[in-house]
Amino acid sequence: MPGLRDRQFNLIHFLYGFGAIVILVAALSTVLEWKYARHLFAAGIIVEIVIFIVSLIDIPPSEIPSTPEIVFPPQDHSTEDSEAQKKTSPEKNNELDKVLSSIEGLNDSFQLLRRSNQDLNESVQQIKQDYREIKRSTLNFEQSLNTIKSKVDQTSEKVEKLEKEGKNAI
Repeated sequence: MPGLRDRQFNLIHFLYGFGAIVILVAALSTVLEWKYARHLFAAGIIVEIVIFIVSLIDIPPSEIPSTPEIVFPPQDHSTEDSEAQKKTSPEKNNELDKVLSSIEGLNDSFQLLRRSNQDLNESVQQIKQDYREIKRSTLNFEQSLNTIKSKVDQTSEKVEKLEKEGKNAI
């Protein structure tokens, strides 16, 4: 079994791990209510998005052509040849369609993430407002209880005073 030293460094795997670590630390900081938790979480998400995009266009070494003519085919600027070339390369069109589909999917995901973020922000604002209202109501209730307590204490003192006066009169 190959050891850790026998492996080659893979930048994509490293970046996946780094992004995951940033997101985990961001989640922890969010739970602990650290000051810059939202910024850290956003940075982690951005790192992951960049990694996903890079991994979409990452070509395994076995698929990289070795001759420059394959990578950079000679260009003929006539429209007939380029149209014929488009017609003769449906595989390239399929690959482009897949990439465009992936990009559209990412765009849809970003839009959904944006809407979810807005909904979450609205919910958090509503929770904050409800918390303030509960806190205000609790303070009012506490003041009312203190007022009632002081009135009960005053009444108890008056009753005790009257009882003492009644015992003295007998």
